[in-house]
Amino acid sequence: MNLIIKWKLKTFNSKYFSQIRPVLNFWKDKIKLTYSVVCLPKKITRFTVLKSPHVNKTARDQFEMITYKRLIILNIEVKEYSDFFKIRQMLTKLRKKYVNVQNKFEVTSKN
Repeated sequence: MNLIIKWKLKTFNSKYFSQIRPVLNFWKDKIKLTYSVVCLPKKITRFTVLKSPHVNKTARDQFEMITYKRLIILNIEVKEYSDFFKIRQMLTKLRKKYVNVQNKFEVTSKN
């Protein structure tokens, strides 16, 4: 049986994505795991704030917030029931390690 896990990541700092590959390579040896990384488009949100709201309309500050997104598709071959516990352990460790990253897992099985 194959498990397909879609892992969506969203963060404001793109440096976190470079830290994920070594972790996946570590788990690749323990579990029969193949993965692919899909870069999703970044979202740029810009907004303007007036410095002094009473008189100077021309005095403004502009800010932007960039959200980076990735989709990692994990394909795991499961032969024994004990492999499910290893996979669950892997997912909980990944979720706890990357606190500044929004995680979303979607699990499907394929026979």
